[in-house]
Amino acid sequence: RIKLFYKKKKLPTHTVNADWLSDFAAHMQNDGLSVSSIGIYTRNIRTVFNWEISRGRIKQESYPFGRNKFKPPASTRVKKALSYEDILKIFEFKPLFRTAAWAKDMWLFSYLGNGMNIKDLAMLKYENIVGNEIHFVRAKTLRKTIDKPKLVHVFIHPQMQDIINRWGNSDKSSRNFIFKIMERGECSPIQMNRNVNQAVKTINKYMKQIGMELGLSKYPTCNFARHTYSTVLKRANVPIEVISESLGHFSVKTTEIYLDSFESDKRAEISKYLLPISGDIK
Repeated sequence: RIKLFYKKKKLPTHTVNADWLSDFAAHMQNDGLSVSSIGIYTRNIRTVFNWEISRGRIKQESYPFGRNKFKPPASTRVKKALSYEDILKIFEFKPLFRTAAWAKDMWLFSYLGNGMNIKDLAMLKYENIVGNEIHFVRAKTLRKTIDKPKLVHVFIHPQMQDIINRWGNSDKSSRNFIFKIMERGECSPIQMNRNVNQAVKTINKYMKQIGMELGLSKYPTCNFARHTYSTVLKRANVPIEVISESLGHFSVKTTEIYLDSFESDKRAEISKYLLPISGDIK
């Protein structure tokens, strides 16, 4: 028999039923947790039950989830995409402080870089630069595709190159990280996660401030970069298969069936929808 932990006390699983879960969810809501957070916590409990049932440690009739029982709440998805006009406002904004300028540039690099998340951005090395592109495997999918990794190809938009020139490591050795979020020689997963989390916090903090100064209706945190990238291309009528491949997704299965990998010139072509090329902005 396993035990859960609640308020640092052991909680026998036989005491966890649908009523207890409902009370627990209500308690978390009263404490100010969001619907999304409540859903995460209760789904984790469900995972524990599923695991123990599969091992024969808990009987199926004791399962407190499902129809006419407890269902983890799911939040309504908030649209996390900015308008093209808002993107240009961010691009043209001139931060007064160096850290704010860095945060803005990291956000723009993420957006222009096929909406890559900050962990992937932090892990980029100079060896990932191949000609006028960046090639990388998403950390999120690496374990699932370790035998046949799916490369994401990013055309280096002129504004991305400007960002690399401003903030990139002066040591351009192939194994060195492009940006200083990571330090060469760091290999501890714990330290890597700490560095990434700190970068995300810093970027979000200053991007919220920038959003407030610009009067944006939405604060462009890190998550907005990926959603905005895909939405801008969709609004420009770029085929969904192209968007799917550029994001490194596996969801559009027909892409792999009847389309070859998109060529470099195609990736360069779609990048023009993201921002004007350097020199086009007065």
